[in-house]
This record gives sequence, structure tokens and C-alpha cells, in this order.
Amino acid sequence: MNSVVRARAYELLGSLLVGERAAIAKVREVAPFADVLCGQHEAEIAAEHYSVFALEAFPYAGVFTEEQALVGGQISNRVAATLDALGDRSADRADEGLGNRNLLGDESPDHVGNILRVTGVLLRHNKNDAAVMLLRECLLPWLAPWVSAVSRQRGGFWLFVVETCLELLGEHLDGAEPARYMLADPLTVSASTGVNQIATALTIPAIAGAFLSREDIRNLGRTFELPTGFGSRQLMLTNLLRSAAEYQQGPALLTALSVFFDEEGEQIDCVSTETKGFSTVISSAWSARARQTSRALASMEVELAAAEATV
Repeated sequence: MNSVVRARAYELLGSLLVGERAAIAKVREVAPFADVLCGQHEAEIAAEHYSVFALEAFPYAGVFTEEQALVGGQISNRVAATLDALGDRSADRADEGLGNRNLLGDESPDHVGNILRVTGVLLRHNKNDAAVMLLRECLLPWLAPWVSAVSRQRGGFWLFVVETCLELLGEHLDGAEPARYMLADPLTVSASTGVNQIATALTIPAIAGAFLSREDIRNLGRTFELPTGFGSRQLMLTNLLRSAAEYQQGPALLTALSVFFDEEGEQIDCVSTETKGFSTVISSAWSARARQTSRALASMEVELAAAEATV
């Protein structure tokens, strides 16, 4: 793939992931995207985009790499600074919404789509080394757990878009490893650990090692016929943990959560394999942390079951 085609591919995929209608309209006539869409109405495609990315598998670096799991942070600043450094040299395509900060639109710079679009801009300006560095520092450190989270959502077209991104990255990076990234301190549990603390830790990917979505929490609630309520993931999980304790299902819920994080560790390893290994080192760190969280939850289950048995 030559650099011009690669740049356009990054820009198109990035525009799709931020939900630009013009990009969606463009791929409706292009195989294999058109084959996957199978005549879906624009409103349905937009609704799936909102469901997958706005409600469930948040496509922001800060959610995965920041200790508070918030949009923005260091990676957001890095992407914005990269684009600013190009200055007016991006103005040649301002009419297409790709000029300087206009490129970012309403989304945060750390949105996966914006990272891909800025990569495309760098390639258009023959800055391949800078493009690779941007991907190594801003996307690869959190790519595997995010892809794993997307793979659990409904929305076949958007999963196909993400898989197409992986193919493009694999072709372009050809074995490049991500910049070093240190996860936050792992989940630790003691007699004084409260439900809120546990729920918070499990919903921060940099601590837990994987992304626990609202739908994941609702599925656990349905499994045990327990309420989760509404709101943030942390609040929903807190409600679920408290309900489980009230109805003597705490050990069983902890076991289910342990299984979830163990399976996520395996899935994250699979993502690394599918991407030709360009994210092996950092993916191993994420999968190891997910399994560590799984073991901590299993230990909690044993202790809680023993405590309930003595009551």
C-alpha cells in the first residue's frame, strides 16, 4: 500500500469512527463496507454507532490510560500538539474538514477516530516516522483492551470498521511496539475495602486490566436476577454488588466477575495475535493485569463464602 492510499484509509476510518455522516455515505458504495451494511438505513447505522461507542465501549485513550478513566489527559494533549505542530500546512484540505484543529471536530483529541485522522494528515505530509510515533504513543498502549470491549457489543458494521483498522495498522506498523506504558496500581482488597472502592477499581481499565461496560454489568444483573439501576458504570456495579450481598449472592457474583476478567485476559491476548504481534508487549501487560484482577476477585469470593458460612 502506498503512502497516499494509506493516508486516505486512515482519514476515512477515523472519520467513520467519529461518526461523520459524509464518511458513512462514502463507504455505502464501496465494497466490502457496502456488503456489511446490507442496505441498513442511515438512522440505524447512527444508532448503532451511539450504542457501541457512546454508551458501551468508549473510544477514548483517557478512559483506558488515565487513573480516573476520564476523557482527555496526556494522550489528548499529545494528539492536539501534533496537529498544532503542522500549522497551516494542513490548510490545503480545510474545505474537507481536515484543516488543523478543524479536523478534531466536536470530539476530544484522544478519540480513536481523531488519532487515526491525525495519523492520516501526517502521512499526507510525508511524515511517516511521526505518524508511527503517534500510533506507538497514543493508540497502541490501549488498543487491545478497547478492541476486546468493542468485540462484545452488538453492531456488526462497527466491529467490521474496527477490524479493518486493525488490518491497516498491521500492514503499516509491521512489528512496531508501543511506547512504554505503566498501568495503575492493581486492585488490592482488605477487610476495610468497601463496595464503592471495589466497584471503582473494577470500572477503571488501568487498574482492572479490562473494560467492564454497562452491558456487561447488566448481563451480570440478569444472570443473578439482581437490579443494577442506571447511571455510570461505577454506580451500576456498586448497586449490583450491594444487591448481591443483600440476597446472599455475593460469592457467586464475585466468581462471575473473576471469570469475566480471566476471559478478558485471553481475549486481549487474541487481539495481539490477530494484529501480527505489533502490540504484544503492552497487550501482555493488560492481559496479565486482567488475570491478576481475576485472582483477587477469586480470593475475595473464598473469604466472603467462608464468612457467610460462619454466620
